[in-house]
Amino acid sequence: MRVLSQRALSLSDAEYATRFAELAAGTPDERVLALHLAVVRRDLDVVERALADPVLRRRALSAAVRLPVSDSALSTVIETAPRRDRVAAYGVLRLSRRRELADRLVETVHESRGRQDVAELLPSCSEDVVARWLPRIGAGPVLLRRLIRVSPRVVAEFLAPAFAAANRHGDRRWLREYQPLLVMLVAREPVGVAAIIRQLPRSAPCSLPVEVVPALLLSGLRPARDRPRYPEHGREDPEPDGESASDHRRS
Repeated sequence: MRVLSQRALSLSDAEYATRFAELAAGTPDERVLALHLAVVRRDLDVVERALADPVLRRRALSAAVRLPVSDSALSTVIETAPRRDRVAAYGVLRLSRRRELADRLVETVHESRGRQDVAELLPSCSEDVVARWLPRIGAGPVLLRRLIRVSPRVVAEFLAPAFAAANRHGDRRWLREYQPLLVMLVAREPVGVAAIIRQLPRSAPCSLPVEVVPALLLSGLRPARDRPRYPEHGREDPEPDGESASDHRRS
C-alpha cells in the first residue's frame, strides 16, 4: 500500500482521474483500490460518495477520522446506515473530536434509534451533553468506563447517589460490580471520588479500594472523615481524624 500511495501522489490530475475511473468500474477489490487512491490524494468528494456505498463505507469511515469530510456526509451515515456502520460513525466523531456535531445529533438519534444508540454516541459528546443525557438513559459499567475517559466529573456526579443507595440497601452485588470504577475514576477526578466515599457511613459494605488511596493522598484529599476500612489487611487507616499525611510529615 505504501508503494501504491507514493504512485498515487505522483500522478497528474488527468492520470489520477483516468486510473480512478478504471478501478472504480471494476471488481470490489478494484473499487477498494480506487478509494485508496482518493484517500491518498484527499479527494473528499469521492470519500463522501463512498460513505453511501455499503461495500466501501467502513473504509471511508476510517479515512474520515483524518480527512475533513463534511458533517452532512457523516450525519447521513448515522441517519440511514445499519447499526454496525452507525456505531463505527459514532467512533469517527469521537476520534476526530467532532463534539459539536455529536451534540447536535443526540436528540435525533434518541428519537430515531433509541437509548442504545445514544449510549454509543455519548462518548463523542461534550461534557455538558453527557451530563444532561446520562441520567436520562442510565448506564452500566461498560459505558461508564468509556465516559470516564472523556467526562470524569459527570461520571463521579452520576455515581455518587447510586453508591449511597447501594450502601443503604446493602446491595453487595452492585457494589462489587461498580466499585472498580472508582480505581479508574480517581486518577482523573479525585475530588469526585473523595466526595463519593466521604458520604458513606463507616459501617457501609463498600470498603475503600486500596488502589484509590495513593491517588487521593497525592491530591491532598482525605477520602472520608471516618477512617476507611481495609478488609484486605484487617486494619484501619492509622491517621487520626482531621490529620493528613502532610500533617504527620510536619510533625
